[in-house]
Amino acid sequence: MMVRITNNMMSQNITNNIETSQERLLKLQDQSSSGLGVSKPSDDPSAIQRIIRMRNTISNVEQYKSNASEASSYMSTIDGVLGEITSQIQRVRDLAAEGANGTSTPEDRAKLAIEVDQIAKQLGVEANTQIGTKYVFSGTATDQKLVNSDGTMNSSANSNELQYQIGNDVAINVSVDGQALFGDPVDPALPSGIFTTLSDLSDALKNGDSADISAYLDKIDTNLDSVIAARADLGARMNRMSALQGQLDNTSVNLKQNLSTIQNVDIESTIINYTSQQNVYQAALQVGAKIIQPSLVDYLS
Repeated sequence: MMVRITNNMMSQNITNNIETSQERLLKLQDQSSSGLGVSKPSDDPSAIQRIIRMRNTISNVEQYKSNASEASSYMSTIDGVLGEITSQIQRVRDLAAEGANGTSTPEDRAKLAIEVDQIAKQLGVEANTQIGTKYVFSGTATDQKLVNSDGTMNSSANSNELQYQIGNDVAINVSVDGQALFGDPVDPALPSGIFTTLSDLSDALKNGDSADISAYLDKIDTNLDSVIAARADLGARMNRMSALQGQLDNTSVNLKQNLSTIQNVDIESTIINYTSQQNVYQAALQVGAKIIQPSLVDYLS
C-alpha cells in the first residue's frame, strides 16, 4: 500500500528537523559556555544523582580539611608555648643549681630569687595562653583561665580533651592537660606543682640554705620531664594530623576529578560539535526555505 506524502507532511517533518537541530545547537552552546555536560536532571537523571552525592561528599571533605587546618594551627601554637615553658624551667634549674653552690653570697641568692619570681609570673602568663578567645590549657573549659593570679589552679578549668572532627569516625585531641602540666606531676588534684615549687625555691634562696635549695632540683626535674613528655605526646598527634591532612587533600583532589569527569565536557570537542551542528541547522533552514513558507523559517531561526 503506497503512502501519499503531502506538502503538509513534508513541511511538518522539516519543521521538526529544524526544531531538533536548534535544540541540539542550544544545548551545545550552553555546554561550551558553562563547561558542564550535565546541568539539570533532564540532561541525565542518573548522573545528576551521582553529582549531588559527590558534591555533598566534597563539601564534607572540605569541612574536615578546614577543621584539620585549624586543629593543626592550634597544636602548633601549643607546641611553641611548651617550648618556651621548657626553656623557662631549664633556666630555673640553672638558677637553683647556682643558688645551691656554697660560694653564692646572700646578695647573689637574692638576685636569683628575683629572677625565679619573674619566671613564675611568665609561666602564669603562658599557662593562660589564648588562641583567639580560647584558653588552650583549660581542657574543654576554653572560656576559663587555667591559673589564678596567685598561682593556684582555677577550679572552673578541666582536664577534658578538646577534640576536632576531621573524618566520619576520626577525631583528634588537640589539647594538653594543663592541670597535669602545671599542677602536681603525680596527682594534679594536689595543691602543688611548678608554681608552688618556684615559690618555695624563691623563699629558700632568700633564706640562703644551700641544702634546702638543692632539695628543689629533683622537683624541678620532675616538672621539666612532665613538660617534655607532654610535648612529645603532642608532637606525635601533630604528625598524625599532618598525615591525615595529606589524605584529605588527596581525597579532595580525587573527588573533584571524578566530579569533573561526570559533569564537565571536553570544551574542544564541544566547540567542534557546535560548529558542525551549526552547519546542519543552516542546511535545514535552507532546505526548509525552498519548501515551506519563508515566514515560518524566519520565525524558527
